[in-house]
Amino acid sequence: MAITQLLIAFAHDVWLILALRFLQGAFAGYIAPAQAYSVEITDGRNRTRLFACLQVATNVGSLVGAFLGGLILDAASFSDINLIAGIVCGLCTLIAWLMLPVPRNQRVPTGISQIQTRESITAKHPLISGLFWLTSMLLASRMVLQVPFALYMMQVFGARHWMVGFCYGLLALGFVIGAPLWARFLKDSAKMNILGWMIIISASCALVSTVAGLTTSISIFAFIYLVWGALLGGTTPVLLALISTLTPVDRQGSVLGLAQSCQQAASIAGIAVGVGAMQFLGLQTVFPLVSTLYTLSLFLALALWFKSRKALKEGIRL
Repeated sequence: MAITQLLIAFAHDVWLILALRFLQGAFAGYIAPAQAYSVEITDGRNRTRLFACLQVATNVGSLVGAFLGGLILDAASFSDINLIAGIVCGLCTLIAWLMLPVPRNQRVPTGISQIQTRESITAKHPLISGLFWLTSMLLASRMVLQVPFALYMMQVFGARHWMVGFCYGLLALGFVIGAPLWARFLKDSAKMNILGWMIIISASCALVSTVAGLTTSISIFAFIYLVWGALLGGTTPVLLALISTLTPVDRQGSVLGLAQSCQQAASIAGIAVGVGAMQFLGLQTVFPLVSTLYTLSLFLALALWFKSRKALKEGIRL
């Protein structure tokens, strides 16, 4: 990733840049095995907190990177951004090589209780496919704004690059604040309880995205993005932890890999939908579209909740 980032800094052909970005996406496939590796070295303890920490680390990078990227672009060039990013990736290489522990062995983690082991049924668990869809839908809803966001802020609020980066970073800051709190709040919660909160979070995200699209105050808009990020802190980490819990230890890598692939596909779909809406319907339609997608996530979470509730009444363990 460091090499491709540095090559982008010196690339002048758009197709070459696209090819290098494709390679970066391929190299980013390490995320899924890294998650399974994390479960292994922690012996499967407190997965919700583990996935929250991993997501928080990612969003801290997004928070700092978005703000610094805006500052650099105001003062320098796009090539300078990529040069700095390449250096940062190189430092990450050294840190990973020198500091990450080697798992002691490949045995089944002993820290997982016998109850958890019995409850860790096959990867074809009835809820897992629905959880994949819910995670993907929530992520796609957020990614709709990936491209239109900067244009929207400059057109509606007349914001400069640093303000665009700052407001976008507030989403990550809210996530950083919210994810540990959600992890602590939902620790050891029953699946029905978690799904119930997914319903509430989806409804709340639909509401705040609607308000964000209606406000003409940049202060209110920034505050909404902070709240929105805090709500999102209760989505991906919690759902990934639940998927991991429902998956046998020897299938963690493949199932988390599939989850990561679903997330990437959802990101692509969300970005494509956002660009299409911006091109054909105008910037004013992107926030109502986001709100609509969150409403669909609400109905999906509600369907999963009813499915889990029905199974519980029938004495089926889900």
